[in-house]
Amino acid sequence: MIALFLTLIFPGLGHFYYGKNKKALILVGLSFIPFVYPFTLLYVLYDVYKLNKSGLVPVLSRREAITVILVSIAVPLAFLFTIFFIGPKVYVSTMSAIKNVSNPKVTKETMHDIVYALERYYAHNKRYPEKLTDIISDNPMRKKWLTDPWGNSYVYTTTRKRSSFKLISAGKDEERNTSDDVEMSNTASGN
Repeated sequence: MIALFLTLIFPGLGHFYYGKNKKALILVGLSFIPFVYPFTLLYVLYDVYKLNKSGLVPVLSRREAITVILVSIAVPLAFLFTIFFIGPKVYVSTMSAIKNVSNPKVTKETMHDIVYALERYYAHNKRYPEKLTDIISDNPMRKKWLTDPWGNSYVYTTTRKRSSFKLISAGKDEERNTSDDVEMSNTASGN
């Protein structure tokens, strides 16, 4: 009965229980082939049932078999616990750390790219776009231009005639009009 239970946990464990190690290793290997697994499981259950009926004496003691069963259950449960309960917390803390170490240099580099695109838009249209999203359009590489490295939206404003613009990042403290703000503009005349 223990051999059948071990086999249900993982095909091949029941054969280890009876000391059929070579056959067990082959069956364990076959268990990793997706389309072969159901047939392997059926064969292993049948073969372990035959071994059990033949009166073969198990190599493992009852205590060792129970240990194998408990480990076979505990390891996957520990893995699942790690993935679903510890993993998200580690991810959040890592992302928070990344957010806190973002520096103004990265922000300035991104803002220079945005300013370059704004200037190209101006060269073609003789005015700056009304919204920052007008230069982003469907370009997936420019989607990151919507927010600064701290996750806040850039503030983009233009004059009435759209002849000049101002682009602002609130900086690390995430508040506008403070010393860590990063600002770029085109100060051409016009309202």
